[in-house]
Amino acid sequence: NSQYDVYPGVKHWNRMIVPRGLASPQGAAMDDLDILRASGDLGADAAAIPAGMTARMVIADQRRALLERQFGVDTASVSDCEAIDTIQYFLFPNMAVWAGYNSFICYRWLPNGHDPDSSWMDVMLLAPVGPDRPRPATAKPTVLAPQQAWSEAKALGGLGHVFDQDTANIAALQRGLKASKKPGVTLAHYQESRIRHFAKTLEHYLAET
Repeated sequence: NSQYDVYPGVKHWNRMIVPRGLASPQGAAMDDLDILRASGDLGADAAAIPAGMTARMVIADQRRALLERQFGVDTASVSDCEAIDTIQYFLFPNMAVWAGYNSFICYRWLPNGHDPDSSWMDVMLLAPVGPDRPRPATAKPTVLAPQQAWSEAKALGGLGHVFDQDTANIAALQRGLKASKKPGVTLAHYQESRIRHFAKTLEHYLAET
């Protein structure tokens, strides 16, 4: 169900939206109750969905209630999409911001000097603060060595294990790119359109130097 947005003539950003609370068209058939039980929000104890509502609507309502309790924010105007979907904007050349209220992650990549085989990656968690809540103190950065796992950064909580999974194959990919005899990389027409968009924008600026 993922949607990738790349617009003609727009160089400096692209977007991904992954809706939650909907069955995958590529998976087994699921009704709303199956989706609700699999969502992790209400779990297997969910026995029914109120009349006139869908699993997606129930999950969004629960998320809005959780946001109000945790952060003291007013969610009256927060749409279902903003509440539960995965929305990510990539900002050229080196930042990815997760929008909406489902995730408060921000990525930033920086060069490691002139080394083409490594870089710095910053992961920041930027949670909202309601008007009646005190602003928390600035977090102290945790710096990991190249061979350390993301899960060793305790401030990331359970997200550390997710980042470990996401980056486990990067070293092998880098070696594979150097070992390939094929000129260039073949990118999927739709699923990797954002990578192609980045590459074309980068080529645009390199051609001007």
